Amino acid sequence: MDLVTGGTGFVGAHLVRALMAKGRAVRCLVRKGSKATNLDGLDVERVEGDLRESDSLVRAVRGCERVFHCAADYRLGAPDPETLHRSNVEGTRNVLQAAKDAGVSKVVYTSSVGALGLTADGTPASETTPVSRDSVVGAYKRSKFDAERVAEEFARGGLPVVIVNPSTPVGELDVKPTPTGQVIVDFLNRKLEGQGLLVRPVRRHGIEGVSHRDDSRDDDERGVHDVECVSAGSAGWNRRVA
Repeated sequence: MDLVTGGTGFVGAHLVRALMAKGRAVRCLVRKGSKATNLDGLDVERVEGDLRESDSLVRAVRGCERVFHCAADYRLGAPDPETLHRSNVEGTRNVLQAAKDAGVSKVVYTSSVGALGLTADGTPASETTPVSRDSVVGAYKRSKFDAERVAEEFARGGLPVVIVNPSTPVGELDVKPTPTGQVIVDFLNRKLEGQGLLVRPVRRHGIEGVSHRDDSRDDDERGVHDVECVSAGSAGWNRRVA
C-alpha cells in the first residue's frame, strides 16, 4: 500500500494513476472540504486528514509501505506567508515523522525547482548548484526551501527519503488551476498582452519557465518521475524534473 498526499491535486493525481498502472494499492490523504474530482472513478482508498494535524497523518500512514508526499499550499503572493510555512514546512515535518514512526521503506518528497540554486553567469544549473535561503524569491519558494532542509534532516536521521524537484508542470487534471496553470489560462484569455510573451509575468513570480506538453507523451509521465525516485534515489537525493 502506498500513501499519497496531494492526490486530489494536479501532480498528485498523475502520480496516483502512475502507481495504479504499476499495480500498486493506493491510499490518498484527502483534506476535509477539498475538491476530489481528480479521484473520481479510481479504485483508491480515501482517508480524511490534514498536513497540520499529526494524529490524522499517523492514521493515514498506518499499514503503508511507501509514502509519496505531494501535498502543498501552492500560492504565489499569499497575504499571510505563515500559512504557507505551517502547511509546507511543518506539514512536511509531520508527514515525515509519521512515516518514520511507521517504519516505511521509502518516502518521496515532492519539492519544487524553485528551491534549487541558480548560477551567477546564467549557465545551466543542477541539483548540486549551491543555494541560500536569501537567494530564494517569494514566500512559497522559501517554504519549499525550508521543507527540503526538513527532509534532509530526516534523511540524516535514517529515514529513506528522496526529494524530487518538478519544474512548471502544465496539462490535464489541473482543475483549480494551479498558479502555473493560471498563467496559461490568462495567456489564452489574452490577459497578458503587451507583457512580452510569457517571460516577464512568469519571472515576476519566480517561476522558471513554461513548457508545452507533447500529446505523444504518457498522460501520467509527471507521476512516473516520482515513482522512479523510489528505486533510483538514495536518502537525501534530489532529482530535477523538467
